[in-house]
Amino acid sequence: MGLWSRGDGTDDDVEMMRIGNQLLHDRDWPGAAVAYRRAARSKDPRTAALSSITLGVAYARMGQVRRARRMWRRARAKGDPAVALIASMFLLKAAVDPSLGGAQEAALFELLDLDQADPSLSKDAMIRASNVKIAVSRARAQGTEESLAAAEFMRRAFEHERGGEVRKARELYQKVIDSGHPDHAPNAADALGLLLEEQGDLDGAEVAYRRAMASGHPEHVAWSAVRLGDLLVRRQDLRRAVAAYQQAMDTGDPTCAPVAADMLGTVLSVLGDVREARRAWEYAVRHGSADIAAAAREKLRKAAGAS
Repeated sequence: MGLWSRGDGTDDDVEMMRIGNQLLHDRDWPGAAVAYRRAARSKDPRTAALSSITLGVAYARMGQVRRARRMWRRARAKGDPAVALIASMFLLKAAVDPSLGGAQEAALFELLDLDQADPSLSKDAMIRASNVKIAVSRARAQGTEESLAAAEFMRRAFEHERGGEVRKARELYQKVIDSGHPDHAPNAADALGLLLEEQGDLDGAEVAYRRAMASGHPEHVAWSAVRLGDLLVRRQDLRRAVAAYQQAMDTGDPTCAPVAADMLGTVLSVLGDVREARRAWEYAVRHGSADIAAAAREKLRKAAGAS
């Protein structure tokens, strides 16, 4: 079972994904596109988002770059954080190589293979898997010794983590953070924060998330801020959670900011600031995916009824 099997897609959806993958491997771009288009109509959001990513790859290989980017933006808007990161990676790479070379294609299938190797991965572990694969993709693109070394540390850290050697994983993530690499350090900080939080080290996780946020890196500030907000809610530190969600919302990230806005509104309502809560929910309604917008709209309705 691959990454798409995490959702509730039908057997037909999954079979279309498999057929598309085989046709893509065989360089039958039009045939792959037909299969992926069918899978992209799945009622399961995760299956649909992943199919949109691979459909984008097929379009890119046919030279239909605009259609490819449209598919990746759709996946980024509707997928969960792990899927959104993969879509962001392809959008980033397409800006450099519109036709997509083998490295990008390989990065996607390596990620799918990684998930196939361990179907027990938690949601946070799946996000860390995406962190690792993004690091590998960046290293291939940059080609510098420092970038390749950082990606290798990230890969080894995740392998240690999967093998139950959490201490070694933490040390390797920290090595990448300490390297100060502008791309890899915030990526590793985000991954370390997720791992530490999963292990119950909330203080350490907060430090790691703040390190990623302080980097200013566009791919990591927003989601690290959301994760910090979630952590602070767990700790009942609602005032600081508001600041974290606000920072994530202020990035304007099309996927992350509406999620942050929805959570910001919820925390503000608990704190009694209904006016600002409504503003946050209204942002989520305007800019969020269908699910986020619907949730925020329902909260606005309840708030109106209570006033």
